[in-house]
Amino acid sequence: MKGQPSLLLIAHTYAIAEHAKKLPELAWHFDLTCATVVTSGFHGHYGLDGDRFGGAAETGDFECYNLDVVGSVASVTRFFMRGLGAILRSRRWDYVLVENEPWSFLKWQALIQARHSGQVRCFGEFTWENVLRPGLKGIILKKVYQLSARSSDFFICGNKAASRIVISAGMPEDRVLVCPQVGVDPRHDRPIDGDQRVQLRRETGLPEQAFIIGFAGRLVEEKGVLDLLRTMESLPAAERGGTFGVHLALKGHGHLRAQLQAKAATVDWLHVFDPVPHHELPAFLQTLDLLVLGSHPVQRGGTYWEEQFGHIMIEAIASGALAAGSSSGAIPEVLDDPDLIFPPGDIAAVGRLINKLRADPAWAAEKKTEQQKLLQDRYTHAAVAERLAEFLKSRFP
Repeated sequence: MKGQPSLLLIAHTYAIAEHAKKLPELAWHFDLTCATVVTSGFHGHYGLDGDRFGGAAETGDFECYNLDVVGSVASVTRFFMRGLGAILRSRRWDYVLVENEPWSFLKWQALIQARHSGQVRCFGEFTWENVLRPGLKGIILKKVYQLSARSSDFFICGNKAASRIVISAGMPEDRVLVCPQVGVDPRHDRPIDGDQRVQLRRETGLPEQAFIIGFAGRLVEEKGVLDLLRTMESLPAAERGGTFGVHLALKGHGHLRAQLQAKAATVDWLHVFDPVPHHELPAFLQTLDLLVLGSHPVQRGGTYWEEQFGHIMIEAIASGALAAGSSSGAIPEVLDDPDLIFPPGDIAAVGRLINKLRADPAWAAEKKTEQQKLLQDRYTHAAVAERLAEFLKSRFP
């Protein structure tokens, strides 16, 4: 919004139409310009639907530039944006925020061009990274973090572990905000009433009166997908499948997909659905009673990873499902409810949770109400934008 402090937001994330819905919310707090990418190079890697937000002309109360990239889009940290320097030099910026990791090509491009332009008052960066790496790679990354802490004015961290890493690298704690990168749009991701859900389940091929647990995303071991399968198999046979029993619905792609489809052909309680563009996902989530994100920490083959947020959980909550998750990474802080957290791989704990939700509808309804309030307070696009604005305007007035 004109008259507010200027913000240049730099990130490939906003090439995704659903994520770009954060931009109008930011525009209430800033004279906003966004530099994102053309989507063509990202097809297949993100499953984008081809939508772009804005283009190079004014859209509402902000500008959005869709820039070509130079480099590899197979790894989202190894590309540059063409024309970014011209945008940085075009005017005076109160704040520049690049949303990529500290070691990304784009972050260093933006930092160097911002400092060279002489037009940037405060430069900041965003990071999700919540795991320290061992060995030579860890030593190199530690130096990168230390250099970033000296070069940037502020950090936005997607989780608490990420904030601890950047603070330990030398960034003052009062210049670090823990806040997700994007939220959800409650006008698009929203609960539906019972009749609508029955109709949606009927159209989807799911039993109308069953208790349906589910997951959407990468169908891989580290997301706890096989744990969900084992949880189902651990339930008494009389409680699985049928009209009123427990069913498991999975949507996505990944190397486990063929195995899961083969299993689904032999039982009536497992349903495996094709992946869909992001904007079509709520129709699947609205059919669920419970979404489970049972992520496991990964430390193998040079890969070190823990769940950095678990965006599918807040999308499920917005769509009317209850969300539960493992104690891996940021999941406990996102859900903020120990009743809905379990150790990774603990199928007995997930089974107990399913039984409690089925046996005590009042408790289930109470948990849903609490999660809806959590969503409104923390995880809508408007709430995320407000937290960022409050931090920047109070810390760097």
